[in-house]
Amino acid sequence: MSEMVIGKKTGVPALRARRPAPKLRPKNKEDNKMVSSNNELVEDDYEIKESIDLDSFKPSESKSIKKGIAEAGVMSIINSKTGKRIIVSNEIMEKLNKPERVVMSFSEDKIAIGEQLPNNYNYINIKVLKSKGVIYSAGIVKEITDLYKLDFSNKTSITFLDVEYVKYEENVVAIITVE
Repeated sequence: MSEMVIGKKTGVPALRARRPAPKLRPKNKEDNKMVSSNNELVEDDYEIKESIDLDSFKPSESKSIKKGIAEAGVMSIINSKTGKRIIVSNEIMEKLNKPERVVMSFSEDKIAIGEQLPNNYNYINIKVLKSKGVIYSAGIVKEITDLYKLDFSNKTSITFLDVEYVKYEENVVAIITVE
C-alpha cells in the first residue's frame, strides 16, 4: 500500500496518510469488451440459444449417496508418509484428567491407556491439540499396526469407536476395543 508523506519538518516524525480509495464508476457496456491479441475490441456477449436437442444427452449414472451421521471415534491411528500419530478423543482426555504422559498396554483385541498400568513404565508424551490428545510416536503406531494387523494399504487412518473405563489404583484407565 503506497503512503503519502504530509508536511515535512526536520526532527519531527512525518505524519503519514493513506491513499484515497479509488472512485467507482457505474458498470456500462464498455466493461463487457475485451481486447484481442491484435488490439481489436471484442464484445463478450454470449447469446442464450432458444433450443437445443437435450434429449440426445446421456443422463449421469452417479447418484448422491446418503451417509448417516458418523459416530465420533474415541481413538484414531494415523499412519501416513507425512506422519505417524495417535489421536485420543476429548472424552478420553477428560476422563483421564488431561495427562501429560500415558502408558499403553495391549491385550488380544483391546488397548489400555492410562497414567499408570501394571508392570508398565514406558511413558509416552501426549500433547493437547484442540482439546484432543496427540501422541507423536512412529514406534507406537508401528507396534499397534503390527500387533493388530491393521491394514493401511488404501487409507491413512483407522478410528476405533468403543471405549470403557476402569479404575486402577487412583487413576482411570480407558479400554479401547480394536475392531
